Amino acid sequence: MISVAGLIYGLLLFALILVPWLIAGRPVTPKPYQGAAVFAQQRSGTGTILKKLQELKELRSEELITEQEFEEKKAQILDEF
Repeated sequence: MISVAGLIYGLLLFALILVPWLIAGRPVTPKPYQGAAVFAQQRSGTGTILKKLQELKELRSEELITEQEFEEKKAQILDEF
């Protein structure tokens, strides 16, 4: 009859030696998830454009640029988007 200690020893031997050996025979390389990085780049680009437009609006409201200059620069910023 198998003792409890022998059973535990056998299970540990299996877990420590055989499982890694079986896994090593089939290496799995996970694909990196790129969705978050792409989303972050898109958000930062959008934030930059919004920031530029807000700064441009402030310049117009403070009458540091003319309405025509505002419209030209706004069109240029939106074309970059």
